[in-house]
Amino acid sequence: MVRKILLFIALAVLLSFRASAGVEIHVDRERIHAGESFQLFIRIPGNFQAKDLDTRPLGRDFSIGKVEFSRAKDSRGQYSQWTIPLTTSQTGNLKIPFMKIRKRDVTPQMDIRVYRPSRFGSKDLPRLISVKMPGSRFVTGQSILYQTTVRHYPGVDISTISPPDAPGASVHQIGTDETGGILDGDTYITTTRRNYSVSFSRPGTYRITGPVVTGMREADEGQVSFVQNSNPEAAEVVIAEPKGTEPGSYQTTADKITAETVWYPKSGTVGVGEPIMEEITITGEGVSARDLPVISMIESPVFQTYKDSSMTTEEIQGGKIVSRIMYRYIYIPTRQTSFRFSSEQFGWYDLGAGTVRTITLPAPDISITGSGEVRSDTLAIDSKAKLVLKAALGVVIFLILVCIIYLLCLERIIPADRIAEYFRDRKAVRTLSREFSTTDPKKTYTLLLEWAKLRYGGKVCCLTKLPAYPECREEIDSLLGAVFDRKHQKKWDGRALREKLALITKKIRPEEKKYSLNPGAF
Repeated sequence: MVRKILLFIALAVLLSFRASAGVEIHVDRERIHAGESFQLFIRIPGNFQAKDLDTRPLGRDFSIGKVEFSRAKDSRGQYSQWTIPLTTSQTGNLKIPFMKIRKRDVTPQMDIRVYRPSRFGSKDLPRLISVKMPGSRFVTGQSILYQTTVRHYPGVDISTISPPDAPGASVHQIGTDETGGILDGDTYITTTRRNYSVSFSRPGTYRITGPVVTGMREADEGQVSFVQNSNPEAAEVVIAEPKGTEPGSYQTTADKITAETVWYPKSGTVGVGEPIMEEITITGEGVSARDLPVISMIESPVFQTYKDSSMTTEEIQGGKIVSRIMYRYIYIPTRQTSFRFSSEQFGWYDLGAGTVRTITLPAPDISITGSGEVRSDTLAIDSKAKLVLKAALGVVIFLILVCIIYLLCLERIIPADRIAEYFRDRKAVRTLSREFSTTDPKKTYTLLLEWAKLRYGGKVCCLTKLPAYPECREEIDSLLGAVFDRKHQKKWDGRALREKLALITKKIRPEEKKYSLNPGAF
């Protein structure tokens, strides 16, 4: 009889917690180190929503990052996938536990092994940074693409990466850092690539000192600091004047330059006080944006002129710097005149052809009609009237939206308590941003803890329980040390903590609050 009862109970458990057919679960690497982030992928056939997966069981052994959800189709049909970033400080054999899907199906368990971070002795720290340049001979004004690649090994915490340095050179970073990863033996190593533009205005022989990385590493004797240079012997480059050129015959040096000018109106007549817009877009290959030609506004007493906007972009495409700059100028005629715009020209040195080329920006065929003059105060009044009209229109739209949201809340289509919680979160972040002190650790500690308790509820009882703690461990530990040690209070600098929190709060999403909107960063 007892055996039948146990069999019945086991059958009931299996029926109530059955593994969903076709569920796939795997991680993104074979070897995982403690403190290192890795990704868990869960894939299930069918059309699901992000909130259908209960990830709370993972919180027992892992810190959970921002969960990404997607739907797609393949040869087997429609499927849904969750991508879950995880980190853990534990080592040894761990389990990815069962997780419920729609409170009914469960994902299968998975065994993983977490290894201790690598430890390097005092003499065997690997090469962390390498550099790459497209040669050693260049010309004046040429934007040299200088690429650095940093390897982030487990057990090595890099705190600073300095830019390359060369006397007499203009150096600046191109774009944002590019992240990736490689497999070094059985260790997965994340990489950071940083691109720089280096240019020299005068001929000569120069030495470029590569970036220097500093930080802390785990060694047999404990945590020790390190400093490592990418190339102990500085790289030597030779800069020459382009052959066959005259001083002032060109403004920039590049592989390719294109320019486009758009006028509005393109032709015809305009009245006194009617704006004329000029939009200039210059694109360069093999040249940084700051070295592109500068096109100034046309100055004339006939017009009131102002710069409406400008936009600059820089990126790496096919191993080359590709930059773009856009100017938009506004010309407002102040009196009737026969003024005629003239075309503009600029020269650039073609590195491939070894010659100077000229680009002509066309002028519009516009005449101005009307009588009298437009004074500056009249234009100002017109501008103010437009601003008042826009402001009034914005207020009306805002009031309409408020009424719509209020009606939706009355009909319980939008839950008012969730909206209130969102604005409480926003208020807490604004308070933290406004009153955050980089010199007063006690004040910052109190503000950060109050924000964390409101943001994540009673689960966060101290700053070391923050989901962001693994990513800014050093800064938070420094803050805690300054709070409880008077000797370090006056020396504490909270700028690094502020910068990291400003980035991290964009990614953190609280557990058990799937509906709560992220209040954003500072």
